[in-house]
Amino acid sequence: MAAWSRGKVRPNPAGRQRLPRARKTGRAGTRHRRPADVQRRGAFRDACGNSVAVTTIDGGLIAIGVVVAAYLWGGIPTAYLAARIEAGIDIRKYGSGNVGASNALVQLGTKAGVAIGLFDLIGKGILPVLLIRAFDASLTVQVAVALAAVAGHNWSPYLRFTGGRGVSVAGGVVLAFALWHEAAISTILIVALGRLAFKDTGLFTLIAIVALPVTTLSLGALSMADRPLETVLLCTLICAMLVAKRLIANWERPIAEQPVIETLLCRMLWDRDVRHKQGWTERMPNADTADNDTPAADTSEAADR
Repeated sequence: MAAWSRGKVRPNPAGRQRLPRARKTGRAGTRHRRPADVQRRGAFRDACGNSVAVTTIDGGLIAIGVVVAAYLWGGIPTAYLAARIEAGIDIRKYGSGNVGASNALVQLGTKAGVAIGLFDLIGKGILPVLLIRAFDASLTVQVAVALAAVAGHNWSPYLRFTGGRGVSVAGGVVLAFALWHEAAISTILIVALGRLAFKDTGLFTLIAIVALPVTTLSLGALSMADRPLETVLLCTLICAMLVAKRLIANWERPIAEQPVIETLLCRMLWDRDVRHKQGWTERMPNADTADNDTPAADTSEAADR
């Protein structure tokens, strides 16, 4: 009797020839191991409509890289670049020295100020969060990305860690996380009362900053809105960063003719070194600081009015 090796064709009793069976792989119900960074299937589909597994960003080196990228993106100094291109000036040496929309509004005009504010709000505050959310990132990673964008705007790596105040970027983050109650309160305080009623947003911006975590925590505690712990932590850290930025500003030295405690108090309450707004927003660079890239505090009489 001939010995038939496995896989060769041999006749069966009915006279038919059996073809060798192909090994079945990937049978229904069989679980396949996937890379550690691919945790679940995303919502993406290919051209044929088939679901495609995408890499989710829930931790590890990928998450760290994304957070660093958000910091670098948030650090793009839009107001500084616009001032250089439009007027050929270093905006840190003019007016409040803030590298943001509020100072650009005074130094470059309404159109430039509004455009910069919208870019900071949407491009830096909303877009990074929505983009990372599209890749099924966890809420913790979304919070880290949002905080990195705000930190990058406030302490830009491209400007020796100077930057803006972060209010517009923080507003975009609040909208990206759908914190509508907090957004409404901030809008009423900053726009309605600060800009329209009292023509000075400094104090009302501080109130809105402090009210952000308080409102979030209260809404969650009273079960009036869904506010996870990560969201409360996000609002608390945003408040801390914005208050810290007001106090340290852009590393300017306090005015020599004024006590340090008074300068810090003015920075906290009014977001400037002096009580009166006009003398502060109309500052011009000194001759000894006009040619260098380091922002310096103005000690002229105009700043002390």
